[in-house]
Amino acid sequence: MKIMHLISSIGIFGAEKVLLDLAEEQKRAGDEAWVVALKNLYNPHDEVVREAEKRGLLLFSVESRHRLDLGSVKTLAEIIQVNGIELIHTHNVKADILGVLAGAKTHTPVVATNHLWTQADAKLRFYEKIDAFVLRHFVKKIVAVSGSIRDDMIRARISAQKIIVILNGIRAREPKTAPETIRQRFGVAHDAILIGTIARLSPEKGHRFLFEAAKEILHEESRATFLILGDGPSRKELESLVVCWGLKEKVIFAGFQTGMDDIYGALDIVVQPSLREGTPLAILEAMNFGKAIIATRVGGVSDVLTDNETGILIPPASVEALSESILRLLKDYSLRTRLAERAREVARQEFSIEKMASGYRKIYERVLNG
Repeated sequence: MKIMHLISSIGIFGAEKVLLDLAEEQKRAGDEAWVVALKNLYNPHDEVVREAEKRGLLLFSVESRHRLDLGSVKTLAEIIQVNGIELIHTHNVKADILGVLAGAKTHTPVVATNHLWTQADAKLRFYEKIDAFVLRHFVKKIVAVSGSIRDDMIRARISAQKIIVILNGIRAREPKTAPETIRQRFGVAHDAILIGTIARLSPEKGHRFLFEAAKEILHEESRATFLILGDGPSRKELESLVVCWGLKEKVIFAGFQTGMDDIYGALDIVVQPSLREGTPLAILEAMNFGKAIIATRVGGVSDVLTDNETGILIPPASVEALSESILRLLKDYSLRTRLAERAREVARQEFSIEKMASGYRKIYERVLNG
């Protein structure tokens, strides 16, 4: 198969990781998977391009001068025709729109993955309504990465017959660098209990609730240290909040990091305080590396974690539940170990990249065979 994966990217987040892992697995299986990144000139990012190059994937970067650049559609159509692309697979709102236009121009079918409608603000909700219209009328099949995303799309009047749920998958990996080395890099004390959060710094990820809980946690357990991995529009606001609340010595903003395998290896606990999620890749990765996990019961999180078996599930936006659950794990090493070991087993048995890629291949075959 010759597949074009199309995305408009502002960094390496969940959707980008899924796209790259899927394209890499398709390459291993003998397919021709192209990664095509829309380069937004008003907000340029090339992280996904650099990562695709590192993995040796087939790659194009296409300039897009504004929200709906018909010049980009022409370039995409040329890529499709010159390389004999059989199917376009789109991965976010802008990619859905431009991919559908390029598909119409070249008579190429489109499959889309909805990684999440964040509904973070009025502007995003407007674009997500446009996306719903495009998916409703012009896309052959749509993958939802969780049951809750499927439900969101059905509420947006997208036919349930178009939607298939495929949970995200990961490749089993191990850290290569000693945890002590990673901790030294970030200035973490040798006796600290390191709590990591891996997410885009934006309101729907719930960092504010974690920092509010940290104020209470540090009164009881001074060894707790919080490593915040990721970047995003809320960074300055969150950094100011941490200073205002007297948490600066215990909260480390690490920004976007490469070499995440080694960083996972250095963490003791992973916390995901999100208000909205799809199937969060950070949780699957934490499971793979055998980490004790606390996560909010939102989106597809319950499809991945089982409460008190592979992690601890809590209500969203609850400072009390966050602080109680983190303190519980801080004080109970045997519980941390039990949850972590079971999480690793489940991740490697049930959430493999091979299983995810097989699900996508079946959809591609159904679309291409009419």
